[in-house]
Amino acid sequence: MIFDAITAAIDRNTVAIERHNERVDRAAMAIVRGMDRLEDRLAEINRTLRRFIRPAKPGPVSLVVISENGNMLTYKLTLPPSTASDVAARILTVNGVETTLAADATEYAEATGQKGDQIVGQLVDRDDEDPPNDSTPRSFSFTLRDNQAPPQPGEVGLLVTGETP
Repeated sequence: MIFDAITAAIDRNTVAIERHNERVDRAAMAIVRGMDRLEDRLAEINRTLRRFIRPAKPGPVSLVVISENGNMLTYKLTLPPSTASDVAARILTVNGVETTLAADATEYAEATGQKGDQIVGQLVDRDDEDPPNDSTPRSFSFTLRDNQAPPQPGEVGLLVTGETP
């Protein structure tokens, strides 16, 4: 009889503990769902902020003709210095070819083209975030033209060819 009473009390306590554990499990699941919603919202806020917080747009790009050989011109592009302290790389696209440059690059290697060729591209500064943020592109377009004057002529001399009385 005492044994039966103890067994019944244990059974009642076991049922009560199981019900309590079920409530704790439901509460834990609700907390997990809330944390998942919070993580989703924070990710959305982060994406929104990344659209507004980005490196500044680079300054203008210029083209410098270095030399001329017949109809071919050798040129280089000069790039403005980056204005943001966290720029990790510069992405330069010239006529569809993308090149990654160092963050402190201020010029692009010499290239050649024919007079009248179009040089079209854009420069983007990329920061060191993960994933990285890109600046608004600085677009440029140039037409290759011979803008170099011929060299200065040599000294003009005087040749006396005769004497008049």
